[in-house]
Amino acid sequence: MNYFPDNIFNDVSYNSYSSFLSEMKHESIYEMRSESSKHFYRLLLMRAFNNPIVITIEIFDNDYGKLHYIEYNIGELFSKNEIVIESYVNLSPEDVNNLYYVINEFDFWNAPSKNPYPTGLDGSNWIIEGLNNCKYHFIERWMPLRKDNVAAGIGLCMLGLSKIKIDIVYLY
Repeated sequence: MNYFPDNIFNDVSYNSYSSFLSEMKHESIYEMRSESSKHFYRLLLMRAFNNPIVITIEIFDNDYGKLHYIEYNIGELFSKNEIVIESYVNLSPEDVNNLYYVINEFDFWNAPSKNPYPTGLDGSNWIIEGLNNCKYHFIERWMPLRKDNVAAGIGLCMLGLSKIKIDIVYLY
């Protein structure tokens, strides 16, 4: 199963992100792109010193949506890849419109997919995917709170819609 287009990430990143999503049994939004009725956004937050987070939002034809938040343990205190927090949030049309506003305000669909900034050895990688009317796009950013308004704005919006409280210090 392909989770992302070929030749975008280096092999280590591609294998890391794809393996994690596959192991956690997440669907490939990329492979759904031929299904015109599908409308999804996903944030994959891979943090060097904290548990990874996946937020998936599905938007329905009636402008309601459903958000699925999962935080996984990476194996230090519990079994590897055990779910630590899982929650679902029903999104109102107002919530969905707020998400659309942020996506459009930051021009997500035209933002470069590849991370245009220098990276480091630790920190966090934020991968945001979108699928709407057979159009798929994603962006990858390292430490976006420091330098990338697109990933930071959309990612923080999705985290806010999840209603899970995360101290900003853990969103490096």
